[in-house]
Amino acid sequence: MMTLSLFLIFVLSSMTMIMNSPVLLLFNILMMALTISWLTGAMFSSWYSFLVFLIYIGGMMVMFSYFVALSPNQYLKINNYINSFITSILFFPAQFNNNMKPYKFDSLYLYSPVYNWYQFYMLMFMIILLLMMMLIVVKMINTSKGPLRPFMYV
Repeated sequence: MMTLSLFLIFVLSSMTMIMNSPVLLLFNILMMALTISWLTGAMFSSWYSFLVFLIYIGGMMVMFSYFVALSPNQYLKINNYINSFITSILFFPAQFNNNMKPYKFDSLYLYSPVYNWYQFYMLMFMIILLLMMMLIVVKMINTSKGPLRPFMYV
């Protein structure tokens, strides 16, 4: 299972050389982040993989918004031959790998002290606090005076 995941990461990282638009690059890097966080979650704690994924995606969203603001509008041209070749490369080794074991769900994390009944009020307080902070930041932002170009719908 790990070799298949590492092979998928290798194929996705080699595909970045043939990408020609920021949207395709973002999708490719998003798939790499999902694969890396899935692999990290299988080896370590799922909280660690979730935090790595959130940090990675947050940085990618900022970079993607600047790239989209600076680049002109481009049409997305997808070559069907390249897509079929990449799909066959991804699924060809999976057919010959007979020693794959099914992923077992470890129920140890269900008994984590974070979800304990005594910590329920603290967890609810943190959720409400984060929601309030997000709403305050969204309310404070003025999109017409931002550094990016405004999105106009015609």
